[in-house]
Amino acid sequence: MRQVLLGKKIGLGKKGYRLPAESYDYFNTLPNELIVWIKKYYMLHIIELSIIISGSLFILLDSLLRAVVPGYAAYSG
Repeated sequence: MRQVLLGKKIGLGKKGYRLPAESYDYFNTLPNELIVWIKKYYMLHIIELSIIISGSLFILLDSLLRAVVPGYAAYSG
């Protein structure tokens, strides 16, 4: 999505299938303010997803340490 917003050509699949020109023309007809808003919205979701993934990894690590390390539960809050 970001590549299309920046106007860069992207390949889809192994055969080098490219997006049709209408996709790029559509984004070129949008006002600049809307494109900036879409980019910020896109980045917000990337940041949100990375926070969720890192939190899930910490929870997984904590549960693994509780199962493997004896006495770990006494030290954690």
